Amino acid sequence: MAQVRNKFFSPEASEDAVNGWLSDSKGRLESIRVSIEHMWPFADPTDVLATIHSDARPVGRKILSISGGKDALISKDLTRETFDAYRSASQGEEEIMHVSLAHSAHHVMLDVAYEVCAELIIKWIEGKDIESS
Repeated sequence: MAQVRNKFFSPEASEDAVNGWLSDSKGRLESIRVSIEHMWPFADPTDVLATIHSDARPVGRKILSISGGKDALISKDLTRETFDAYRSASQGEEEIMHVSLAHSAHHVMLDVAYEVCAELIIKWIEGKDIESS
């Protein structure tokens, strides 16, 4: 439990959130393959952006990247590098946006800022302004 909290959640996360993740996950031990596969790019940003089409999405919006400021697994540098790769491949200012939730760890949607995260996603889908970083 302490290792899960340390790597996936912020110290302020509730015991229910941590226990819920543990009971809902497929196994207590995650495959090492997951970590290794994240070392190599698995998609070209230009190809990804070219394949995203939806009449439901406001024009120009394709990817919303939300990261946790306290993420112990994915570094801020890697998050920024990935965002920059997609931003370079994009065609417009709103096509890809990134927001970092300073108080959240890796499991953003289960951690302390889950409500803020959900509100950002809804606003983005609805075409409303959100603060990007």
